[in-house]
Amino acid sequence: MLNEIVTNSMKHAFSGTQYPEIRISASEEGGRIRLRCGDNGSGLAPGAEKASGGLGSELIEMLASQIGVEVAVSSGPGLSYDIDIPAAGAALGSEALIDTGSGRYAERGIANLD
Repeated sequence: MLNEIVTNSMKHAFSGTQYPEIRISASEEGGRIRLRCGDNGSGLAPGAEKASGGLGSELIEMLASQIGVEVAVSSGPGLSYDIDIPAAGAALGSEALIDTGSGRYAERGIANLD
């Protein structure tokens, strides 16, 4: 899911952005894992409540539904996705998340989410 969000940012967010930036962070909040992925690009079109119905947006929604996580999208400046995941051992299973030793969690294969 993070791969699709980053891909969407790279493809759509940065026309006219002088210093493109994508931020990914992870934290534990109330027994849940919060992944946040955002960019400093153009954000949503004025008046739009969610990302357009392109293939990337549809994949993100479909993946979230399949694994039972909640995704919230916010815009301005840029676009940000907040992914709310049950803590390890819940719906995703303990193998999907790695405790980095600092009380933060990382999806397998992704390093340095700070």
